[in-house]
Amino acid sequence: MLPKTSAELRAMIDQMRASGELWVFQHIPKTAGSSIAAELSRSNIIRYRNIYITPETYLSAARKTDLLETQIEVTFGEVDPQSLDCVSGHFMRRHVETIARHRPVRLFTYVRDPVERIISEYRYSLTPKHPPHEKFAAQFPTIYDFVEAPISQNLLANYICADRDSFSDLDERLAEFAFVGTLRQYQMSFFLMMSFLGDPRLPAVHERKTESTEQNRVEVTPELQGLIRKRNEVDYCIYRKAVEDLRASRDAIMGLRQ
Repeated sequence: MLPKTSAELRAMIDQMRASGELWVFQHIPKTAGSSIAAELSRSNIIRYRNIYITPETYLSAARKTDLLETQIEVTFGEVDPQSLDCVSGHFMRRHVETIARHRPVRLFTYVRDPVERIISEYRYSLTPKHPPHEKFAAQFPTIYDFVEAPISQNLLANYICADRDSFSDLDERLAEFAFVGTLRQYQMSFFLMMSFLGDPRLPAVHERKTESTEQNRVEVTPELQGLIRKRNEVDYCIYRKAVEDLRASRDAIMGLRQ
């Protein structure tokens, strides 16, 4: 829970910045993570590294999670973790634990209304920017097929939790985050993030806006919205809590700009 006054929030930021942990951005797909990574890359103050597997690797038979874990080890074999302020990637809980073996970590992430996030992921996955888009289209010919597939459901909780079956550790895992930003409150979330990282400013770029095609057109009906919320109840709870927490601390965050 974030403080409710600017003085308390400044003290929290100063304490966290002095503690020396490595900031880890858990980039959950289709939550503005590419824009955030671009902003971190252009900072002249933040020492940052994005850890990823190449697009060609998505077509490999090996599991992406295993490949990303290997890439984390490769990165920290090439770069001293102490020389960095922040790393980002599509990290699951196991990846966070791998990073923490190299250096104590401080977590943050961004979340999005599951209805918007799932529709955005579906539309993006049908474009050539997603390497296996043809395979995806064959597997999920309609948005309803994707929504009903377990792979699309409660993705936020799947990334955050170690228990990916019942999410029994959800509250414990969420308590480990310094903050959870939201796409709905992006400007405020971004300013808070950059304040924690020592480069307080507002965002300037927007990356990866999904192109519209006839194939990825989705009619957003009340029926579709209701089904997505029903299949993603845990994610919707995470999202609502993040929105409410930021709203409760809005005055404190805005006070940082004065």
